[in-house]
Amino acid sequence: MKIAFVDVATNRIDAFEIATTLAESMVSDVTLVRFTSPEILKIPASCTRVLNEGASCAIVFATAKADESKHAELVEEKIIDVEIAAGKFVFTAIIFADEWRNEEKLLQIAEKRIAEMLEMALGLHKPGENQGAQPGEMNSGTDLPKSGQAMDMFTPPTDAIPETPPAPGEDDSSSRPLF
Repeated sequence: MKIAFVDVATNRIDAFEIATTLAESMVSDVTLVRFTSPEILKIPASCTRVLNEGASCAIVFATAKADESKHAELVEEKIIDVEIAAGKFVFTAIIFADEWRNEEKLLQIAEKRIAEMLEMALGLHKPGENQGAQPGEMNSGTDLPKSGQAMDMFTPPTDAIPETPPAPGEDDSSSRPLF
């Protein structure tokens, strides 16, 4: 499986080594391919490029300054468009400056977020979660109606419809006065 790791040139840390180590410890047949976006606003274009070049999915890692929160929101919105266009998932891990105070805390948060994104990208989950469905797959454990069955609820059963209604004035022993 080829996973694109998209980071940003302005990131506070280089998280590619963390991602590589985590990926290798989770699954042996995964390849991380790095692509560095020049700035945070270029992340969607970078994701489009790596997904079009054959990556199965993409993981985005970025550190954002306080004044980049609006940029990060826009990036997350645009990533949805990228996912729809490519038909592939993009998992984002954006760490904001107010989440950490020192480099050690930043590294801890980065490792945790990247591990979460890798688990989603690799389809790894704890037993009982998601009922065994992999990302992008519909869970077949539910009883969904088959094609055409949804409209059957509007059609009365054939045994409930009388064959011929009684003619007006004929004796109908099943009818009773309403009042």
